[in-house]
Amino acid sequence: MQSAITSIGSIMLQSSVNALGIVYVSAYTALMKIKQFTICPYNAFDTAIATYTSQNFGAGKMERVKSGIKAGFIIYGIYSIVIGLVLIFAGDKIALIFVDGSETEVLSCVRLFFQCCGVFYLAIVVLNCLRAVIQGLGYGMASMLAGICELLARAGMALVFIPRFGYIAVCFTDGAAWILAGACVAIMYAGIFKRLEKKLTKYTVDS
Repeated sequence: MQSAITSIGSIMLQSSVNALGIVYVSAYTALMKIKQFTICPYNAFDTAIATYTSQNFGAGKMERVKSGIKAGFIIYGIYSIVIGLVLIFAGDKIALIFVDGSETEVLSCVRLFFQCCGVFYLAIVVLNCLRAVIQGLGYGMASMLAGICELLARAGMALVFIPRFGYIAVCFTDGAAWILAGACVAIMYAGIFKRLEKKLTKYTVDS
């Protein structure tokens, strides 16, 4: 379901990009291949964090869950900083795998996108790490709300900002989606974690 929600947002965004012209479509096609590749490690991190959280939560070891979150933030953070800097300074060079060097306009669009989007990779640290923790704690529906927030952000950019501001709005769409969804996840995480700690404390006292 979560992947379906993400796909809807991507389709809406692609439709808006198509209306901008062939240069932007070519640039977006190339940069999306690069971006999707950079996102793959996050999926592996997500699975590891969710599994670690569920195992330790099941054993009632909330301190280990907290330790896992801290380690997750460090791992996500290091990767996000490294890949963000690579994309900011060399995203257009990587795009040469998919785009001919003579297509300077296309490469300029790719460069602009990654210069805008690269700094927002740090927002994925909060979004993906805490979403994986929430999933590991058994709150799948709460995690899905983050996907809905991403969809709303992308839909808003596609329907309102891209038609008005053009390609520059495309460059900030992922950042807007990650920040909105990350804020949503952080709020849900705080509420869920506090509630679960109270339950475990009460259970320990009663036992």
